[in-house]
This record gives sequence, structure tokens and C-alpha cells, in this order.
Amino acid sequence: RAAGSIHVLDEIPLTLPEGKLLHTLRLPEVRAIDEIPEPRLRADIWKAVHVGLELSRPRAVARWLSLSGDIGELEPELFVGRSVVGWLDECARVTLMVVTLGEPLNLEVDRLRENSLADAYHLDSVGQTLLDALVETVNADINHAVRKAGYEPIPRHCPGEGDWAPAVQPLLLRAVGAERIDVTCAEDHQLHPRGSVSAMIGWRSIGASSADRL
Repeated sequence: RAAGSIHVLDEIPLTLPEGKLLHTLRLPEVRAIDEIPEPRLRADIWKAVHVGLELSRPRAVARWLSLSGDIGELEPELFVGRSVVGWLDECARVTLMVVTLGEPLNLEVDRLRENSLADAYHLDSVGQTLLDALVETVNADINHAVRKAGYEPIPRHCPGEGDWAPAVQPLLLRAVGAERIDVTCAEDHQLHPRGSVSAMIGWRSIGASSADRL
């Protein structure tokens, strides 16, 4: 994976972690959907799971960048803020990433809200759980590539964390090539499709400190 090149990931396998879904649904007293004692609620949640998996369109785009070369070609306003500069001080390279489940699931949640808030809540919770699982899957794939290249990964940093302002979203999307997976940014810096996630992951030289890199 050459530095600076853009990689689109399609048909990413999704697995729903039932425990996390039940936590999101505020049902922590059970460990699996089949343990829900109320038959109607159990059936409704299984229905939401099947619909959510059917309507999900998991995709991701990632770009590997060298701090010494590639980043200098991007918008300088992308990496601003004390927390970002401090985070970058630990990195030899970074990976920008954007992930999305696509729009069909969101449209179905909106449709359900017109008739059944409970069904909309169940499906929205399934979508959030699937999105979290997708982010972790893509993150794990990037971490594997980082380690294979002889580095150690630094946990991801997202716009809106610390003083990395959400206003950088359009710059990040442009830098990573998010149009390849149909992710855009509204004027309020919210990503579309709703629930899409952007982030960067650092590559740290094994055994090296930021002082060594500088």
C-alpha cells in the first residue's frame, strides 16, 4: 500500500455484536436477543436486525500518508489545533479513513418514524451498532497493515475530539477521496449519509519517541 494512494473497501463483512446492541437498547440484563423474555419484543428486535443487515451498504475509503512528503501536498488547515499537533508528533505516517453504512438504512428509519417510533428506535439502534462494528473492522484492518509495515498504530483521532474542529470535515473528505464512497459534508459539518465516520490513525515507529522522530 503505497503512501498517498487511496484504497476503497467494498463488501466489508458485517457481524452484529448482540451484547452491544442490547446495551444500546438498554437491555443489559440479557446477553443475547433470544434471552429476551417478551416474545413480541424479541421478534421485533430480530426483525430490526435482519432489516438492518439487509439495508446496510458498508464501504470505506482510506489513504496512507507520509508526514515527510504527502501531507505537505494537502490543505494546511486540515491538521490544526494543539491536540492534533501533539498527536502528529508521535507519528511517522498517518492513515485517513471514512466509513459509511450508506443511505438505505437511514431512509427506512425515517420512514418508520412516521408510523412506529418503537420500530424506528430498534432499527436505528441496530444501525448504530453495525456502524460501530464497521468502524472497528476497518480500524483493525488498518492496524494490521501498520504492524505489517513495521510500525505500531496510534488510536484513531476524529474531528470534534479535542480541538480538532468539525470544520475540517470537508478538507478531510477531499483529502481521503470520500466521494468514491458517496460521502459528503453539509454546511453544518455533519456527514452524509447520516452516521458516517471520519478519522485518522497514526503510525509510530516501534521504540521511537516523538523527540526521536523530530
